[in-house]
Amino acid sequence: MRNSFGKHKAHLYRPGRRQTAFAVVVVFAISILHAWTLTTGNTTLQAISLRLYYFPVIYAAIASGMLLGASTGVVAAGFHYAIMQLFSSHGAEHHAMLSTEHYVEIPFLVILGAITGFFRDHVRVEQTEKKNITDQFGAYVSAEVRDDILRGNTQLGGSDAEITILFADIRNFTAISEKYNAAEIVEMLNQYFSEMVRAITQHGGMVNKFIGDAIMAVFGTPNRLRNSSQSAVLAALEMQKRLQAHNFLQAAKGKPQFEIGIGIHRGNAIAGNIGSENRKEYTVIGDTVNLASRIEALTKEYGVSLLVTGSVIEGIEADCLESREIDTVRVKGRTQYCTVYEILDGKMRRDCA
Repeated sequence: MRNSFGKHKAHLYRPGRRQTAFAVVVVFAISILHAWTLTTGNTTLQAISLRLYYFPVIYAAIASGMLLGASTGVVAAGFHYAIMQLFSSHGAEHHAMLSTEHYVEIPFLVILGAITGFFRDHVRVEQTEKKNITDQFGAYVSAEVRDDILRGNTQLGGSDAEITILFADIRNFTAISEKYNAAEIVEMLNQYFSEMVRAITQHGGMVNKFIGDAIMAVFGTPNRLRNSSQSAVLAALEMQKRLQAHNFLQAAKGKPQFEIGIGIHRGNAIAGNIGSENRKEYTVIGDTVNLASRIEALTKEYGVSLLVTGSVIEGIEADCLESREIDTVRVKGRTQYCTVYEILDGKMRRDCA
């Protein structure tokens, strides 16, 4: 941890300057009060003032950890010992009480700070580890799916939902990959994927999976969207915008530029945990998914970068974008025809976003 001693996770945290200063000032103030009570001869006030040392010790341990807690205990014990020594000549009747204070209260203050601080550090380490696990887990699934799983919703099964599916694929990636080694390919893909994922999540989509160099994204589940079709098209336009910037940087490095095809379709699908008890994943299945994949494949055939189906056009608010009908097709594996459209202006009106 960055705030702990050593290269690995540790239970000793460096105290902050403000926390340290506050603890010392409070201990000093209590010491003055404690010294005054010893001049009064009132044993009740003396006992109360002595127990006031517990508060800065506990505060230091909870606020910072074992290091400051134990250190504050040592400071408090030191002040207490010095004060008791000053008043040790005040009569034999106080001798027994003074001995008890020296031999019990002084080590107790140190132990109190150390033990309280130890538990505080332990809790902090557990919280940090839990957060790291949660963050790492969130890198493999969407935040919505991660939170759903952590809540215990892991049973197999799904439900019918109206969603919008986006597929994006790099064209001629096989030819590109033949010219570079594995490490270079992975680096290029990771940079490309990072930009595409930002565009998708920016508009409420969930990256369901990476299929080689292809991306499958879902809009409308598990998080609900006001208009999944519109969000998906906005994401696609953002992807194209980010791809242009990405290609500019790639060209400056002498690396290949990517061309992608994006296909979008809206319809009903089964969304839920699919697989077995030992291996499962949150995904969507059905004809809607298959058709979206087929529409993406048609982008190369028609020479366009973005194709959407009629159901997507119907789901977008009127006059929000310009489109033109490309064709009415029957894709492989389906008996029904569907109409595909190209987005013409490459952007939506600002008030539609």
